[in-house]
Amino acid sequence: MLHYRKSGLVALTILAILVATVMAQLKSNENSRPQQNRGQIDEEQWPLTDFETPLPADPVKRAKRLKRNKKFDKPKVVVEANADYNQSITNDHWYLSIPALPTAQSNLIVIGHTTGSQAYLSDNKNGIYSEFEFQVERVLKDGNQAIAIGNTIDIVREGGRVKQSSGHITRYSINGQNMPRVGNRYLLFLTCADPEQAFDIITGYELRAGKVFPLDKAGDKFDLYYGVDEIDFFNTVQAAILNPQMISQ
Repeated sequence: MLHYRKSGLVALTILAILVATVMAQLKSNENSRPQQNRGQIDEEQWPLTDFETPLPADPVKRAKRLKRNKKFDKPKVVVEANADYNQSITNDHWYLSIPALPTAQSNLIVIGHTTGSQAYLSDNKNGIYSEFEFQVERVLKDGNQAIAIGNTIDIVREGGRVKQSSGHITRYSINGQNMPRVGNRYLLFLTCADPEQAFDIITGYELRAGKVFPLDKAGDKFDLYYGVDEIDFFNTVQAAILNPQMISQ
């Protein structure tokens, strides 16, 4: 038993050193890199729904959709309009309550790619959300969700685009929040209070050509990991899962 305890302490010590080294390197990289074009949120690529889209005829699918729709009922946010415009759904400060790596706030952290997307109006047609099919290739944290490699899960995020009966398209967004794109690969931090509902995106990072790019554009909080090596990023995330206090920002 003493041997196992000593081994555990050694492992934790090595882990702490690894995290400190990676974080120092990330901060050094951030300070030494010239300011880059971090990219803009391209809302034209977001999921789309038609204001007049009917509910599914199949009773099982209809019940499932009604339950998910109801979660996003709002005071009048989505409106029929005769002009093309953008509208913010909530305030600008959603990101202040989460760290750049929200491992403690997530009950599921996965790597995979987006295979499909669709926007939906809420039950009272006042709100909108986007739903994505996400195929899991690796599970980093699973809070009793029993997600296996190869599973496809549903993930959601508030916002999306609505085609009005006039033909105009209105875009609804939470400032700084972006949407995954079909075909792209991501590491996502997810949460879900109801196993029958889809997983909500807290935040995420796109994985492209061995590098990491933040999904969201909220201030400079997530830019610490912009363009860093994928393996270094994975090591940091795994360390933060084991000890969230190591990375609090």
